[in-house]
Amino acid sequence: MRLPLLLAVLTFSLLCPAAFARPGAECQSAEVTEMAAALAAEGIAEPTLALTGVGRSAAAKGGEWVVVGWRPCLDPAAEPEGGVSTRISLYHRTGKAAPKPVTSLDLPPVQRFVSPSEDAVVATQWGPLLLIEAATGGSCMGCEMLVPLLLTGGKLVMLTPPDPDIALREVTGSSPDIVLTGFLTRFEAYPPLCNACSPSTTIHLRLEKDRLVEACDRFRDNYISDAAAAREELAALAGDPMGPDTVNDLYAGSIARLLDRVNAGETPLEALPDFQDEAAKAIDRADPSRGATIRRSSAALAEAIMSAQSTGKLARACPALGVEHPRLR
Repeated sequence: MRLPLLLAVLTFSLLCPAAFARPGAECQSAEVTEMAAALAAEGIAEPTLALTGVGRSAAAKGGEWVVVGWRPCLDPAAEPEGGVSTRISLYHRTGKAAPKPVTSLDLPPVQRFVSPSEDAVVATQWGPLLLIEAATGGSCMGCEMLVPLLLTGGKLVMLTPPDPDIALREVTGSSPDIVLTGFLTRFEAYPPLCNACSPSTTIHLRLEKDRLVEACDRFRDNYISDAAAAREELAALAGDPMGPDTVNDLYAGSIARLLDRVNAGETPLEALPDFQDEAAKAIDRADPSRGATIRRSSAALAEAIMSAQSTGKLARACPALGVEHPRLR
C-alpha cells in the first residue's frame, strides 16, 4: 500500500525540485546575503530563491536598469542530474520609485554559475542588450562564457553564436554596431595537446536585429598584427631548451597563428608553409611518439584547410569557422 505513495513522492521530487529548496541564504555568501537584503529594501525579492548576482546600468531613455539572477537553493542530493535553471529578471527604476519588473527568462540548467555583468545592460538600436556571465563549472575552453540577452517585444531573447564552437567573452565595440568577441573552441585538446594549451583564434560577431553575425573581416588588421607578434614568439620558443612545455607551446602557437592568418584573409598557399615549418620545429623537439602524433595532426589540419578552400567554406567573414576539426589517420 505504501509503494504508490513512494512513487508519487519520487515523481514529485523530480518534477518539482523547488519543493526541497533550502533557505536562499544557505546558498549565498555573506556579501551576497547583504546584497539580497538591500534589494529587498528596494522592493525586489524572491523569497524561495537564492540571489546569484546583480547588475545595474543607466537606461538610454532615463532611469536605471536592474538585472538580477535567482536560483533555487537545493540540497546537492536533491538537485536534478541536469541541473536547475537560473532566472534572469529585469527591472526598471525611474527616480526614487521602486523598481518595476519588466520581464524574466530562465537560462538552460547547464549554466550552473550565473551572474549579471557589473555593467549589465548595453543600449543598442535593436533594444537593450543584457550581459550575463555564466559558467558550467567544468574546465573546458567554453565552460565560461558571456550570455547576451536582447530585450525585444517585451521579452528577453537569448542570442546564440552562429557556430556552436564559439565561446563569447566580452563586448568590444558599440559604434556603429555592437561587437561581441570570443574565441574558437574547435581545436580544444587537438592531438597531442592538452586542454590548458589548446590553440584558438579570436572571433568577432556583431548584433544584427535579433541575431549575431560574423564580423571578423572588420578586424583583419588585428589578425595580421597578432600573427606577426606570434611569429616572433615562436622564433624565441624555438631557441628554448627542449621539453614537453616547449613542444606544446610551439605546436599550439603554430596552429593559433595559422588560424589568425586564415581569419586575416590569407589563402592556404600563403599561410601553410610557415605553419609546416613551425610544426616541424615542434616535431624535432618532441619524443618519437609525440612527434609522430604532431606529424599526423599537422598534416590533417593542412588537409582540412585546403579542403575548406576548395569547397568555398573559407568565403565568409570569419574564414577560420569554415575549417572543420580534422580526423587523424
